[in-house]
Amino acid sequence: MTVKQIQCLLTYLGYSPGTIDGIEGRNTQGAIRAFQADYGLTVDGIPGAATQKMLIGCRDVFAELINVLVYSSEKVVDEADLLAGPTESLYIGTDKQTHQQFRDCSMYELHNGEIHALYNLENQSIIDAHMPLRCAGYDGAAYRSQYQHLERGVYPVITLVLNWSREPWNTSRSLIGLFRYKPHPAVKAYINDTSLHVFDMCFLKKGLRELFQDDLRIILDYLCDRESLLKRNQ
Repeated sequence: MTVKQIQCLLTYLGYSPGTIDGIEGRNTQGAIRAFQADYGLTVDGIPGAATQKMLIGCRDVFAELINVLVYSSEKVVDEADLLAGPTESLYIGTDKQTHQQFRDCSMYELHNGEIHALYNLENQSIIDAHMPLRCAGYDGAAYRSQYQHLERGVYPVITLVLNWSREPWNTSRSLIGLFRYKPHPAVKAYINDTSLHVFDMCFLKKGLRELFQDDLRIILDYLCDRESLLKRNQ
């Protein structure tokens, strides 16, 4: 995320980074330190990967993003029912060694101690042309984990890709779109495709932005303002 996006989220969460100007000054660093201290992170004032994941992973922000983007503003997910989910899984690489893979934000939706769903947010500041492969790996690992714990029941894994870059997502949103050779039409029905659910956060339509609550809507209105965006690109 850019410094301005981080400043916007800090403001939304009740921290005071000062003017939203894209400058990582004393006020912004102080707000980051306060946020890091409250959430058990290393207090250094640096908005590193762990801090950025925690910012977007705060339960109130997470719940509102899911409710608006998935459920069209119906309050299906309550922040009180969210519990941090796994962000790490393992895979075997071409070197036949076990490697770690990390996703950004993951939350279980719990009711009466039982898991109803696993929601995931992947934050992209750059457009990754091979994102369908990454998400297939993440979601596949989440379902494989359920197979090992069938006593907990089987539940859906929902993944959203939040594109925070200054360009709309302009590459494939499915595994089939990545194939080097176009598959025969007859075989398509046998391919388990993975389709990305991408939201261009700097290009959300006004009607969608208006579904958010006041503070977060103001942030998104700022990010999506065309004149402001042009100025930031210069």
